[in-house]
Order: sequence, then structure tokens, then C-alpha cells
Amino acid sequence: MTSRNTEQRLVQTCVRVAAGEFIPTLDKQAANVIRLAAMLARSNHPVASMRLRDVANDYFSGHGVLPLATEELLRRRWVISLPRFRSLLDRELATA
Repeated sequence: MTSRNTEQRLVQTCVRVAAGEFIPTLDKQAANVIRLAAMLARSNHPVASMRLRDVANDYFSGHGVLPLATEELLRRRWVISLPRFRSLLDRELATA
């Protein structure tokens, strides 16, 4: 799977979470990207941002792990670039 495919899959996961859908197979990768999405969506999509933040916080507190720094998400290529990810997320949340 390419970095762009991974990013698109994670954007879709964020949109599903923002819509209130329960994701039973949430993992560390998705939880970290959801946390980032919550921060990026805060100004344009405040309700979605709160849902995303709550799900990410629940994951981290329930699994006893700390979130990764944004730089680490970029290094691991889970997110290709912050402006690109924000644009993808904004577009998907606006049409959801």
C-alpha cells in the first residue's frame, strides 16, 4: 500500500469517527492520525473535532500509550503533509 493510499484510508476512518461511527479495530496508527485530525478540524468542524478528540483520547487512555508527535506521523508517512491532510479532511468532512 502506498503512502497516499494509507493516508486516504486514514482520512476515511477520521470521517467515519467524526460521523459517530464506532470503529472496533482502531489501532495506534489510526488513533494518532485521528488525534491530529481533531486538531486540524477544530476551526472549521468543531463538533467533528470534539468527536475525533474524544475517540483518540479514549484509545490512548484505554491502551496506556502516549500519542506520537506530529513530526513522527510525517516521518512514518502516515500523513504526507499537513496542508494536504487538512485539505483532504476538510473536503471529506464538508461532504459527509
